[in-house]
Amino acid sequence: MVVAVFLSLSILAWDDPELNIDWKIPAENVILSEKDGAHPNLRNSEWLFDYSEILY
Repeated sequence: MVVAVFLSLSILAWDDPELNIDWKIPAENVILSEKDGAHPNLRNSEWLFDYSEILY
């Protein structure tokens, strides 16, 4: 069985261990595009967040 996972709108790695998401899909059955396979982990994505802006 092969399961395709489409995360084209995602910016973080689908298998980021720090997010600890149980997708119920064995990693060896996941098929990602080259683009989706290159997303960074949350730890390496500080550039996504603007900590200088006070929101609350």
